[in-house]
Amino acid sequence: MDKDKQHSLELEHRFDAPPQEVFAAWTNPTEIVRWWGPKEFRTTSFDADVREGGESRAVMVGEDDVTPSFPPAGIRAWPRCCA
Repeated sequence: MDKDKQHSLELEHRFDAPPQEVFAAWTNPTEIVRWWGPKEFRTTSFDADVREGGESRAVMVGEDDVTPSFPPAGIRAWPRCCA
């Protein structure tokens, strides 16, 4: 397996919304904390540097007040219409 792809996740979904609204939902901390993560968790903060090579970092708290630790996620690219 390609080392760069060993820990990658690629998402594809079509939204019934303008690209700018989808981009805001993924990058605006006020918006993303409303929906990010599994339903058993609440996202207390989310930061993202949405430039190519940037990183995103989320802090989530579980029902038992446990905060799991996740490494920062790298950002490969955003659509040109939005970035």
